[in-house]
Order: sequence, then C-alpha cells, then structure tokens
Amino acid sequence: MNKLLLGSFLMMFCYTVSVQAADDLTRLKHFAKNINTYDRNYTQEKVYLHLDNNGYFPNEKIWYKAYVFKAGTLLPTDMSKVLYVELVTPTGEVKERQTLPIYNGRTYGDFSLKDIFQTGYYEIRAYTRAMLNWDNSYIYSRVIPIFNIPEDTTQFSKLSLF
Repeated sequence: MNKLLLGSFLMMFCYTVSVQAADDLTRLKHFAKNINTYDRNYTQEKVYLHLDNNGYFPNEKIWYKAYVFKAGTLLPTDMSKVLYVELVTPTGEVKERQTLPIYNGRTYGDFSLKDIFQTGYYEIRAYTRAMLNWDNSYIYSRVIPIFNIPEDTTQFSKLSLF
C-alpha cells in the first residue's frame, strides 16, 4: 500500500512540475519576444572610447578610438553617421567639441592639451544624436586627470593636480 501511495504521489508531483515548467517556458518566450520587439522599435546606441592613457600632462595629446554599436546586439551601428566628442574642463566649460564621421561603427581622434593652463579632472563625453533622445546617463562619460608637469621628470610618484 505504501509503495502504491508513494508511486501515485511521485507521478502527480512530476506531472505538476512539468506543467509548471511549460508555463514558465511560455512566459519566458513571451518576455523575450517583448524585449526583441522593444529593441527593434526603439533601438539604442552605445559608445565606448578607448584612450591611449589614464592620465595626461599639459602639452600632450589625448588619442582615442571610438566604438559605436547597437545596445541590443552589440554590433556596429548603421543608425548614426556622426559622433560628437567633447573635452570638458573642471569648471564644466566645453573646451573643445569634435564632430567625427562614423565608419562601420568606428572613428578616431585626438585632443591637444597644448592650451591647457588649468590642471585638474577633465571629462570626455561622447554621443550621437540618437543617444540624446534618451536620458543623459546614456551618454559616454569618462573623467581623466591632467597633472602638473613635475620638476623631476624621472620621478612620477608625487604627481599633483593643483
């Protein structure tokens, strides 16, 4: 009797689990379909800048390569043809704005720090026009230090910003 009862219980349990798993799978497929539809109708772009260094001195150049891709697929974008890159001073003033053509999701450029008289933390921002349709948090932003030139150019352990 106990074996029959145990067998019946196991069969009911397995049936319940399989029905619930089928329901969960159906819901998951529906969710994925909704995400794909949203991505197709409201495609977002993302930008990443690869810089040549982590910190700079006045009179140097900031070299960068930019990657622009679709957020949903991480493939190069074909939506935007122009990337805007800005160098912003520590006081929030846009020091320089560049307008660069995008080819196959990539572009490159540089900022000359020749006219930098104020050291400190500068920001580099990059965006496309399509990115401006979304929240400001979608704009690429990176803060970089521009140090004072040290008196002893062989000793970089005591760099200063101010």
